Amino acid sequence: MNGMERTLESFVKAGVPVIIWGPPGVGKTSAVYALARKMGAKLAVVIASIREPVDFLGLPFPEENKKVFHYLAPDWADRVKTWTEEGHKVILLFDDLVTARTEVTNSLLRVILERVVGEVELGPTVYPIATANPPELIGGFPISPALANRFAHLRVEVDAQFIRDWTEEFPGYWGSEPALGINTDAWRMARAKVAAFVRAQPHLLYRYEEGAMAFPSPRSWDFVSRTLAVTDDADFRVVAALVGETAAIEFAAWYREANIPTPEELLENPQLILTLERSDQKYAALSAVTATVLGLQPREAVKFWGGLQSVINVLADSGDVDIAIPFAVKTAEYYFRRGMGILPGISLSERLIKPIREAGL
Repeated sequence: MNGMERTLESFVKAGVPVIIWGPPGVGKTSAVYALARKMGAKLAVVIASIREPVDFLGLPFPEENKKVFHYLAPDWADRVKTWTEEGHKVILLFDDLVTARTEVTNSLLRVILERVVGEVELGPTVYPIATANPPELIGGFPISPALANRFAHLRVEVDAQFIRDWTEEFPGYWGSEPALGINTDAWRMARAKVAAFVRAQPHLLYRYEEGAMAFPSPRSWDFVSRTLAVTDDADFRVVAALVGETAAIEFAAWYREANIPTPEELLENPQLILTLERSDQKYAALSAVTATVLGLQPREAVKFWGGLQSVINVLADSGDVDIAIPFAVKTAEYYFRRGMGILPGISLSERLIKPIREAGL
């Protein structure tokens, strides 16, 4: 989990409403979906731009024979209320908030702060999150200071740290892999290849040019990985339709020369990783085998610890410590967080200490 996701989770657990700002396609909505899966929470998505103020303030109706008005809540609010009464946590996502008119966003003031819609109290286990593209980038409507002050503001910047975190986490899908109805193993392998390519060509993770319909972004590379899982072929036309022609040319050429062993082959024969010459190939192979093992339930994963540790150690012993370290750490964290103790078998300490001493640090 990267820094933004950790911060998002902290705010949600503290009951602090959050708005995530960032350009299109960088994974704002995906991060919320992943957090809901991780928390075991229900997710209610409300597109404010297709709503009216009464959808949040409540629709007034008179009480029979009395000069009293009540305020009816919409169906989504009743559904959220039902979930909380059943004991569920609920993430309430207002997606693409700045596409809603100002009078609509102003009607959210009580919803965000008090979790109340009309006369319906949603419950204390409702966690409001909003996503928004900066208005100066795509147009839209500014939100009022009163609404802005009800949120913690997280900003997604596609900088070097973001790219590094994305390439490390994407093969394992941030530990919260959705069910898509496609071959899981094939998709993990495809994600590992995409991540390795982006690690080698970091400028192509996100590159928007004004007027472009298809352009590289974390979202579009995710779509590329899904098509690869189905076709096992980097067809130029398919990739170009998702990330644009420039990125597609480079990716298709890289993919044809990748020749990555499958996770099954590496687990059976860890020495195979030494047959790979380029660091991007080694990264793809190691990320694929790690994602495969860590994507299993602990009772199944335990059968493959020895093989995975051997692959990591073989690569580190060959001098590629920089590639091995993130996956050694990820594997050890998986092992430790599931109450299995300290992971034996990965002996990187001396390999890490030596270069530090040589650097005089």
